[in-house]
Amino acid sequence: LTEDEKRHRDDEGLNAMQHAVRAGSASSPPHIECVLLLLRRTTLPLDLSQSRDIVWSQKLQEMYTCIRQTAGIGRGLGEHVGTTYFSHAGTYLERGYHVHGESYGEGRSDQLVIADCLTTLRPVALKFFGTEARFNDELRILQLLNETSDTAPIVLDHFELKREETSGSSTRRWVIVMEEGQPSPIARDASDIERCSDAYRLLQCVNA
Repeated sequence: LTEDEKRHRDDEGLNAMQHAVRAGSASSPPHIECVLLLLRRTTLPLDLSQSRDIVWSQKLQEMYTCIRQTAGIGRGLGEHVGTTYFSHAGTYLERGYHVHGESYGEGRSDQLVIADCLTTLRPVALKFFGTEARFNDELRILQLLNETSDTAPIVLDHFELKREETSGSSTRRWVIVMEEGQPSPIARDASDIERCSDAYRLLQCVNA
């Protein structure tokens, strides 16, 4: 969407965010998904005056705080069970990502795996970081690129994993969930060579 389209208002003077708030409810996954998308991809303000339900208003405020005010840091921890990673574990923002295939970038400070989002059933890339500073820098740059380019990898989700205890030491990791921008989305039926090429391009996308 262009900036003009994002700011467009209808005959009632309402924009897309106001319509989503007015029509939605806390028990409507499509409206929750719509508001999350608008919070992530636009700068439209959240107008709680359009909400007719106190429970819905509370959920809207929680989403706004998670996405706009904290920029994803401290939004709640993710966790993994086997080969499935969960963001924002235990909250209604939780999403699962089932990893398949190998890891790319072994020996680097960041690594990437290809996974399926269990909510949308679309293939995505999970990029793992060993330092919070590196994670914050790349997240900030990617979000800026998403506002100005339709070819940059699109940030779908980001979270910190719960501390992992191994051999008496504690490890922290941070994750950015991405899908490719146009014109070459990650293909489920891509060959091993194509998938490897996609993975390393995503690893390098922000001078990683």
